[in-house]
Amino acid sequence: MSIDHLLTFIGIVLGSNVLGQLLVEIYKSHSKKKTPTEIILKSICRSHLLSNAERYKSQGYIDAEEYDDIIEEYDAYIELDGNGRVKKAYEQDLKNLPIK
Repeated sequence: MSIDHLLTFIGIVLGSNVLGQLLVEIYKSHSKKKTPTEIILKSICRSHLLSNAERYKSQGYIDAEEYDDIIEEYDAYIELDGNGRVKKAYEQDLKNLPIK
């Protein structure tokens, strides 16, 4: 196999979408170690969002100003790679509440 063929093969492999995405994900997972600050912020944010979602669900509505704050906090939580219960509470409860 000549060097040209080898370089072509490497280019095809690295250029493939699946392998390229896999390499990006591996790089991200190794380069994104969570700091203790990020971990505690995510935990506090999750607790706050879940308790507020339950409170708003119980009262049957959400104030417009509180809605803006919750959306901002939810977006920040997602940026911290949060998901799961909070996403479910947001999708099922908060998005469907009337805003007053």
